[in-house]
Amino acid sequence: MKLKVDAHLWCLGTYAERYVPGGYFEDLSLDEKLMIMSKIEGLTGNFTLYPTAPLPSDPDKLVRKLADYNLVVSNVAPSLTWGDPRFKHGAFCTIEDKIIKETIESFKEAIDFAKAVKADSVLLWPAHDGFDYPFR
Repeated sequence: MKLKVDAHLWCLGTYAERYVPGGYFEDLSLDEKLMIMSKIEGLTGNFTLYPTAPLPSDPDKLVRKLADYNLVVSNVAPSLTWGDPRFKHGAFCTIEDKIIKETIESFKEAIDFAKAVKADSVLLWPAHDGFDYPFR
């Protein structure tokens, strides 16, 4: 079995946190991050969040951009619900039908995007969704 190793762009981020919201490091450009990733022995994939910013949102452009650095989209992780106040009561676990429908539609779009870029997998990570709403 060949081990596939991937990383997402935020591994090379500023490392912002609540005490240092601007981060501890200067932000690198997209090309600088991809260049560093391309030089990591054994790393072949980019773990791509969807929506894809700052990466290209067009599947063909994304594949070409990563190929310039000998990388592929290894995994697509729908990230609509992370940090968006509309989802303050959860995405899948909310009692708001409109939000649940938006969430499902977003995840379906991410699956279609993953197919278009030939990703190995799609990550459905609920993160904090519902952990603090036990009675819903």
